Amino acid sequence: MKRWRVAAWSTAAGLAVLAVLAAALVPAYSARSGPPVSPEPVLGLPADGPAKAVYLTFDAGNAGDDTVAPLLDLLRAQDAGATFFLTGKWTLEHPRSARAIADAGHLLANHSSTHPHVPRLPGTLRRAEVVDAALVIERVTGTAPTPLYRPPHGDTTTTTQEALAALGYRTVMWTKDPHDWPLDGSVTRESILGRIGEVSDGDVICFHLRNIETVEALRVLLPRLRAQGFEFRQLPAAELCASAP
Repeated sequence: MKRWRVAAWSTAAGLAVLAVLAAALVPAYSARSGPPVSPEPVLGLPADGPAKAVYLTFDAGNAGDDTVAPLLDLLRAQDAGATFFLTGKWTLEHPRSARAIADAGHLLANHSSTHPHVPRLPGTLRRAEVVDAALVIERVTGTAPTPLYRPPHGDTTTTTQEALAALGYRTVMWTKDPHDWPLDGSVTRESILGRIGEVSDGDVICFHLRNIETVEALRVLLPRLRAQGFEFRQLPAAELCASAP
């Protein structure tokens, strides 16, 4: 217990220090990020050409990392690219798993620093949540995350989207929500597959790194979608974060 308390304190202290640094770095970071991007949130992305695309995305907020290794093994076996939205807190608590995701070639993206309801924060802290997470993810994994942002709790507003767009970030939502995040035993393979239902070209599916049932559902879903002619793609960050017209 004592060792756990020391580890928890170290993580909390590290986050606090990084938050202060991030807040100080916000003006410089904004200046480096270039012209603002579109504040319109991304929902679905129909593919160009004959192939159908589905975008697998995974949010890592306030849970463990037990599902990461089996998930990465499955994605590798299915030749499936994915986008992982990481918080700074999760990355600090699970550095090996964060590095494993990056080393597997998946796209890293931003899910805030501490997983708050970002629109409720003052402007400086709102921006610091995103800048802090980017700094932590790059420091831990050695890979700079793309300027794609998924709002914790799905909580976003036009004001928040515009503020983040000014920093060069594009907000990414989803078209399919399997509701696989509760840790109360209610999530099953069948519940996940039932909520996803039929998949269409360009669907963005929002999974979470929380329940092993997510991995079990994907063992069924990925071969099924492959047989239907779908490709599993990472989000096209460069295209989505092009300067606003």
